[in-house]
Amino acid sequence: EDISDGNVPTGEVTLISPGGLTKLNDVTSPYNGWFYITFKDNQSILLTFKDQCGNKASATITVDSIDTSIPSLSITWMPYYISPEGEAQYDIPSDRMTNTDVFATLVFDRPIRRIDTSISFDYAMTFTDVTDNSYDNLFTLVYGSDTATVTFKENDVVLRLTITALNGKSITEYIFGPYIIDKIPPNITQIIQYSYNTGGTIPVSALIKLTPDEDVYMIGGKTPEKVFAQGEEIRFTVFEKGIYSYRFTDMAGNMRVVNVNVDQDMDRTIPVITIDKGPDDPTKNDVLVKVSMNEAGTIKISGITHPVAKDQVLTVNIANNGSYPVIGTDNAGNQNITTFVIGFIDKIKPEITFMRSASPIRQNSDPGDLTAILEDKSYLVSDNMSAPEKITVTYDKTFVKLGTPGTYPVLYTAVDETGNQGTATRFIKVYSEKDLEVLLNGQKTEREGTLVIITKQVTLSVTNPIGDEPYTVYIRSGLKTEGQMKTGTIIEPDENGVFTVPSNGFYTLYIVTQSRQTYITRIYVEIGG
Repeated sequence: EDISDGNVPTGEVTLISPGGLTKLNDVTSPYNGWFYITFKDNQSILLTFKDQCGNKASATITVDSIDTSIPSLSITWMPYYISPEGEAQYDIPSDRMTNTDVFATLVFDRPIRRIDTSISFDYAMTFTDVTDNSYDNLFTLVYGSDTATVTFKENDVVLRLTITALNGKSITEYIFGPYIIDKIPPNITQIIQYSYNTGGTIPVSALIKLTPDEDVYMIGGKTPEKVFAQGEEIRFTVFEKGIYSYRFTDMAGNMRVVNVNVDQDMDRTIPVITIDKGPDDPTKNDVLVKVSMNEAGTIKISGITHPVAKDQVLTVNIANNGSYPVIGTDNAGNQNITTFVIGFIDKIKPEITFMRSASPIRQNSDPGDLTAILEDKSYLVSDNMSAPEKITVTYDKTFVKLGTPGTYPVLYTAVDETGNQGTATRFIKVYSEKDLEVLLNGQKTEREGTLVIITKQVTLSVTNPIGDEPYTVYIRSGLKTEGQMKTGTIIEPDENGVFTVPSNGFYTLYIVTQSRQTYITRIYVEIGG
């Protein structure tokens, strides 16, 4: 209207633009005669009018409160996906099998009016409208103005949801139910297989074979983390009659208890063998070993099988030391193998070893000197069982003639604990009472013999039984004859009879007295000193 003249309407105005607007023709309305326009979208319109005098005026109408956007939503899952790194991703369903329902929670960005639902199976994408509760065994949908919850109860379900907001705008969302729901316990096939010993009629064990129809864990097993694959045969061996229970869970957590009835008696007990071999005292006789078994059956010793009754004593003659296996078999075929050892049969003679094959003694020496030589421990006695101190040693000196130079045998006899006798001959060399007595470092030498010493410094002592007469000493390196001793390099003792050899090895000592009596012997220097 035009009220420019004193605020008094001055007549009609004419709408120049936009064109096409109409006036309200309703005398009952206070806005009767007003132009009107319907806004179907947010926009601005410039209005231009003129009064009767041609004066123009403009005004802009802006509408920005009309909601024309479609709704949007976010989805979270329970259970949700956990990455290999352990990171939780709530917007992705879990890939792990479960024996519970799977929930998808939808959160809308604006209030909604309704949700229309269609269902498809096996991801075929051919949908059927859901108008009642016919599919409640597969899924349920509960929604309010801001959220909705889809509960998947089974696999192979795809939902198409048409979500309409209060402004009438809608969006279509496809919810793919994850293939992880398993509410059926695994099925376990069981087989019992009995085992028998050869010739036996009573089983000794039972083999239980369990085969799952899907991948499973075994609860309470030795390896609870191990996955037994579908069709894999799980074996257990039992030895007693009874009911055996085994618990399994599949990958979703469904449990199956398998009760296996092993209904046959079994004899798995091995017989007990008793062995009595008597005292372990040394003996040179055969040993009688007594063997028995607490069950009837057979006892095999040294390759011979003997039938025996329960607790019957079997006596076996053992002639030699050794390890003897005993195999006891009861009438059910159960077998026990044990071994006894006989190590105290002594049929071996002791041995005597002399340090020197011949021991010297001067002609017409006192018999006590001979006894001292014969009883001197210059010999070793040994036995396979008896310790040296338990071996009795005797000797026979009957043939030794102290008055006549020569070599005479002395028979030594050694008797061990079991009476085994061993003998050895020792020789006594009676040298002339006129012979020189030559000592090296206090040890008696023998004419044409060899003496071992362990020092390079040697002290020579010479006793001449026919009197104190001068003598000449020749010492040369190596093994020499009398004819070779008077030429070449000679080692001479000092006034005290002491001389030093330059190195280890053999040396020859040659002595010539004023009366032309000669004496030759050898020295072996073993180590330096």
